[in-house]
Amino acid sequence: MNNSQALPGVLWVCGKVGVYHQEFLASIAYIFTSENGDVSLSSLGNWHLCVILSSYRSLDPDNEFSHFKWVLKSHILQRGLGEYDIQRSQ
Repeated sequence: MNNSQALPGVLWVCGKVGVYHQEFLASIAYIFTSENGDVSLSSLGNWHLCVILSSYRSLDPDNEFSHFKWVLKSHILQRGLGEYDIQRSQ
């Protein structure tokens, strides 16, 4: 398993137990949106995308990462997924 597959799982656990760490959230957003990186959101499975968005929604109520959440939602919609899939990922 590579980091791009492990990070959503770690984020899912943080969301479940309510552990907020701003630097961790910022790092994940950077990893998946950096144009210089070798990891992209399009390389993730459906569950990974949905769980990342769901976790950011619960861990970022102040919308500090609103742009990243918008990017995630766009990728989810492009795959023909919706709110049901996002909720089900939890």
